[in-house]
Amino acid sequence: MLFRMNGLVKRGGVWLYRREVPPRLRFEDAAKVAASMTRTTLPSGKLKDFQPWKELLVNAKVLTPEEADIFQKLYNYFSNVGTHRLGSQEEHVRVAKNTVIEWGLLLVGRVQALPPTP
Repeated sequence: MLFRMNGLVKRGGVWLYRREVPPRLRFEDAAKVAASMTRTTLPSGKLKDFQPWKELLVNAKVLTPEEADIFQKLYNYFSNVGTHRLGSQEEHVRVAKNTVIEWGLLLVGRVQALPPTP
């Protein structure tokens, strides 16, 4: 399991389930879990790149090709502008943080919904 529901919290007058996500949850972690659940082969070669993990998630039917393109564009944006707190403007950091949370939750939810392959 990539994240678990951990009690209720009240935010803005609405009760929500609090999600507990392990620190340093990475895109590669989601891809490895998806590969093990769907018996998709793990990429080989230079594994520090983003591309092989993105392709694995598309092959495992976790992401559509269009969503994979969005992830690639977001990755490029974060690499260039949006994540380096000392060099980025405050609004870039805020947008990057919120975007990563929402797309990350989408990815985690899809991986958890995968049926295990016998």
